[in-house]
Amino acid sequence: YNDALLSFKKAMKLNPKDPRAYNGLGLVYQSLNKEELAIKSYKKAYDLEPDYPEALNNLAVSLQNLGKYYESISIYKKLIDKHPDKSQIYFNLGTLLQLYGRHDESVIAFRKALEKDPNNNLVYPFFAHALMQQCNWENLEAIVSKVIENTNNELEKEQVPSVSPFGLQCMPANKLIKKRTAEFTSERAQRFVSSNQELIKNRTYMKPNEKLKIGFVSPDFRRHSVAIAFNGVLKSRDKSKFEYHAYSISTYGKDNITNDFIKEFDGFTDITHLSHEDAANKIINDGINILIDLAGHTRGCRYEVFALRPAPIQAHWLGFSSTTGAKFIDYLITDKVQNPLEEENYITEKIVHLPDTFMATSIPNVSEKKFDRKSQGLPENAFVITNFNSHYKFYPSMYSIWMRILKLIPNSVFWFLEGSISSRKNLINEAEKRGVNKEKLIFAKSLPHDEHLSRLQLADLSLDNQYHGGGVTSTDTLWAGVPLITLSGDSPPSRNGATILTALEIPELITYTLREYEEKALYYATNPSDLEKLKQKILSKKHTAPLFNNGTLAKNIEKSFIEMWNLYS
Repeated sequence: YNDALLSFKKAMKLNPKDPRAYNGLGLVYQSLNKEELAIKSYKKAYDLEPDYPEALNNLAVSLQNLGKYYESISIYKKLIDKHPDKSQIYFNLGTLLQLYGRHDESVIAFRKALEKDPNNNLVYPFFAHALMQQCNWENLEAIVSKVIENTNNELEKEQVPSVSPFGLQCMPANKLIKKRTAEFTSERAQRFVSSNQELIKNRTYMKPNEKLKIGFVSPDFRRHSVAIAFNGVLKSRDKSKFEYHAYSISTYGKDNITNDFIKEFDGFTDITHLSHEDAANKIINDGINILIDLAGHTRGCRYEVFALRPAPIQAHWLGFSSTTGAKFIDYLITDKVQNPLEEENYITEKIVHLPDTFMATSIPNVSEKKFDRKSQGLPENAFVITNFNSHYKFYPSMYSIWMRILKLIPNSVFWFLEGSISSRKNLINEAEKRGVNKEKLIFAKSLPHDEHLSRLQLADLSLDNQYHGGGVTSTDTLWAGVPLITLSGDSPPSRNGATILTALEIPELITYTLREYEEKALYYATNPSDLEKLKQKILSKKHTAPLFNNGTLAKNIEKSFIEMWNLYS
């Protein structure tokens, strides 16, 4: 990128009126996370040539990266008016609409993108996710199959896959494909900063004086499930032996929880608008000994910073829970249920198995406000089954089981989150296709978290997802005393429930086949005395088992920090 920067600047000197030079310069700045400079360059290119779709499209991308979504959307729509046949513009608009939660509109944009260019492989994974958000399953299997087929072909050609590692998490792709996709994606981040490799080789790091300095990089120091879970460990840390420093990427907003983190951490730096190199230098100058990635391959990840090796030890924990595929991530902090040792061939990092669990949880506040079934639209004497996960985590094969259970259990209902208009409509349609009356589906209005926890106690039984198990959703359910039946699958996200229930010391609710899952749900639904015993066991265990013991988890993870440092030093 440094060479490209010099070349584009030389081109500008040779011909100051060539818009391509300014557009190229903008692309370099964009790759270096210098978005303000990129925007300035794109605007100059556009001024020189008002009908220059690439410059305008790139301008919209940079505005999007800065969180200026409305401006970006208006540019994409302007581009579509001028260039209605360009697939990439529809795709970019669709990804932004998806980011903004406007999934129905994103589906239209993705369909248009594929209509203009069916070979635009980038579209398929985003299209699949948009259909999942809608619970629009009519052509989902075909789109998912296309994503996996494209990924296989791209990997065979040694190309960076068009699907993200996170995008594969909710799909039935095999473990090797998921590992290799993560590897290729991480290698791309490393290439972005390859001009600094000599600097990395010659880097010297500060040694700790009295305390180990632990850095945490995350785009989610806000009202987000990772932040809520991590907060308990942060507050339970050993301040006499450790300093905790945050490096925040706040593209997706700040809120009152961000302010709480700023007060709680020993140091808090917003690196959102720093270049990759400047962010890395800040971490180096802070003398961080161990740098923890809390995001993995999720939205807002900045692996270019980690690729610059700002800390002698780098590890992933919590946010992704699967292999990062990154040569610059030394350790995966997990547990023996989430990532068992027999799967180490699919994990590029050294595995750190914490005792009990790696899963951070918060002990939530529960509102004193009481709810009855009538106020929530639930039949008074019904058997209430619940799943309060986001609707995109639902998969047709598991939904069929849920609907069969509803038909087999008299006077039963299924209680979901409200979701969007389209996802509600499609869930009702899919239920009716399976012979279930729409009256048996109840959709809950959004409530403040503490009130939601109070109303959860109205449920009798909760059923987990197939490919992407609940995290905070599941721990909330169990804290309310509602039994959760989970299916332990062949990927880390599908084992979320198994990890949680093992740490709660209630393994009898873990199942390993779809048949066992269905039979267990039917057993407890038709044996109320055993279900009641289970509820009482959960309510007792939540105060004694490791799952909600942040103090123990903090000690376990800090012990692993000390062992990592001792091995390094």
